[in-house]
Amino acid sequence: MIPGPADLFQPRADTRGTTVLSQAPTATGGTGKTQIAAAYARAQWESGSLDVLVWITATSRQAVVAGYAQAAAELLAADPSVPERAARTFLAWLEPKHGQRSCRWMIVLDALADPADLHGLWPPQGNGRILVTSARHAGDAAGAAAAYAELLAVRERALGPNHPGTLTIQHELAYWRGQAGDAAGATTALIEVLTGFIRVLGPDHPDTLATRHNVAHWRGQAGDAAGAAAAYSELLADRERVLGADHPDTLTTRHNLAHWRGQAGGEDPAAR
Repeated sequence: MIPGPADLFQPRADTRGTTVLSQAPTATGGTGKTQIAAAYARAQWESGSLDVLVWITATSRQAVVAGYAQAAAELLAADPSVPERAARTFLAWLEPKHGQRSCRWMIVLDALADPADLHGLWPPQGNGRILVTSARHAGDAAGAAAAYAELLAVRERALGPNHPGTLTIQHELAYWRGQAGDAAGATTALIEVLTGFIRVLGPDHPDTLATRHNVAHWRGQAGDAAGAAAAYSELLADRERVLGADHPDTLTTRHNLAHWRGQAGGEDPAAR
């Protein structure tokens, strides 16, 4: 549930489709990021694009493990009395299974205090969405970037540089570079990630489209409002083609296109 006091998740009965997305809201401080994440997760759920939605307040490694264990208990009837084992059961269940229809899941890790807490606990890549918000303040962005750089080295050794899981961590590292004040560096890094996703997953994969979205965002943050608007305009056409005009991601792109066209001092008919 999002992010209510009672229910941890909402499952749907049927399973179909595959999608992967990892992204972090760009709001700073306080509960604003939680509300952004909640609105996004709620929109995804209400659009019918998810079968399982899990919300975890990730303020510590113990909290993440406990959240996974509770999800395993509710979804898989696993014994939550040994949280680490139940958490592993849940993460294994999220893995795509050959020959089986994929469950369309989203894991929201809200208010993440330290990326290192997720070492060995990242949900698998392949058929789900991972939405992360951070409890770090702007002054800790450099520390977050350093933590993701360490995690990237681990992922590269374990999975190789071209694995979607490695590219996802590169994406998060680029995000925190931007949050630390290096918008131009974030843009350059995300363009490299985008090249990898196109090569590995294809141009229409949700991760590829999400990365294009973030390239446009940081291009605008770096001062190139016209370039950001042009990138969002191209992305809007592709998201309408792939996802449909009324999909939440398409609507978000339309909103951001209007914003950056306004920043650039012009108006794009596509944003109307």
